Amino acid sequence: MMPTPRAVLECGLSEKFFNEDEDPIELSLLPGLDDDGVIKLESELGTRLPPELDELVRYARGFEFGPIDTMAFDAGFSFGMEKILPRVVPLCGDGFGNFWVVEVQKSGAWGPVFFANHDPPVLVVQAKDMTTFIDEVLSLGRQDRTSAVDEVHDGASMRIWRDEPWGKRAADLHGSPDATVCQFIEQLNADDLVFDLREQVIGSGFAWGRNGPEANMKRCGDELLFALVMPPKRPSLFKRMFGKSG
Repeated sequence: MMPTPRAVLECGLSEKFFNEDEDPIELSLLPGLDDDGVIKLESELGTRLPPELDELVRYARGFEFGPIDTMAFDAGFSFGMEKILPRVVPLCGDGFGNFWVVEVQKSGAWGPVFFANHDPPVLVVQAKDMTTFIDEVLSLGRQDRTSAVDEVHDGASMRIWRDEPWGKRAADLHGSPDATVCQFIEQLNADDLVFDLREQVIGSGFAWGRNGPEANMKRCGDELLFALVMPPKRPSLFKRMFGKSG
């Protein structure tokens, strides 16, 4: 059975963590929420907390851990990318204006966790659930293993911006055996890029700011299926000056 988020934190309290200079890092829990705090949180979320999250926030509403900004499970619910991520909880930052956020599903479940970067402007899948994310954050201070947090923050973000490896042209998806994909691309232009993140592969994502603001992104309902609307192709300078040749 997979451990709960609370269990991961509890185990972390008995571990020893170190930074890159081998100086000790302290894991310090923030006080948990009482009944009124949980009711307020659920009211703001618009849904009940699932049992494992109710247990987590009553145990600790967050924690302090050196490699990241303060992790908080109740710090706010406004993020600014509501068109494609309408229900998220910003969890923590990297100290440079970039954030890890968790999507809150209509069922009340929390997951997946995304890394939302602004320079470059990309959105990357970090973890499928809170248990995995908290464990990977703590791995930033473990001497005997690497962390997917580093890989997403330092590696995947730049690969996505440079190569857009997860994007496929809408025109190339015609005839797909996936009915959801076929229905989604009906509203897209041929050159729009489609990103299917439904398998929640760590490091998958897209450059939401490739062509300007987030308004150029579309999402297929609650599915992790997105599209980047590409600007119309402009005619060449010669054609704009002289019109089409004979």
